[in-house]
Amino acid sequence: MTPTATKQRKNAGLSILEVLVVVAAVSVAAVITIPMVSNIRENVKASKLNTEIASLNNAVRAYLTAGGEIQETDTAFDVLELLKAEMSEEDAIHHVGFTGSHIDQRTKAKTIDEDTPGTRVVWDYGAKRFVKTEQLMVGISEFYLDNNCRKTDYFSNRSVTLSIWNR
Repeated sequence: MTPTATKQRKNAGLSILEVLVVVAAVSVAAVITIPMVSNIRENVKASKLNTEIASLNNAVRAYLTAGGEIQETDTAFDVLELLKAEMSEEDAIHHVGFTGSHIDQRTKAKTIDEDTPGTRVVWDYGAKRFVKTEQLMVGISEFYLDNNCRKTDYFSNRSVTLSIWNR
């Protein structure tokens, strides 16, 4: 073999060592990124739940400030229904500018039973707020909007509010 033939043979392809190094690098990159990507969905779900709890707790404060009452025996599901209730015309006289419900009428909750482990939302009567817990009890695993429910026309009550305001 001539020296030129040896050089051409060396440059003709990859050695087994070079292939193994590339495979190892790709494997290390996969081992690092796959767990990070798989946790993204769970992190987004937890963040969404925290945001929804904060919004519901703001609605609870508005409901209680407007004279609403929540009984000690009410569950998280009962409180959701109270927040969906629309204000009567008589109550609207005392609370000008607010005649609708405190939350979207389409809001629904997915139940998680006491035997299923995981994070759940429950109603804490003492604190008058929704809280997250890991305790095994009936609760809410997530909130969603059901588009099959009655939709509220938020602009139809505007004339009622204006007529009350102009009295």
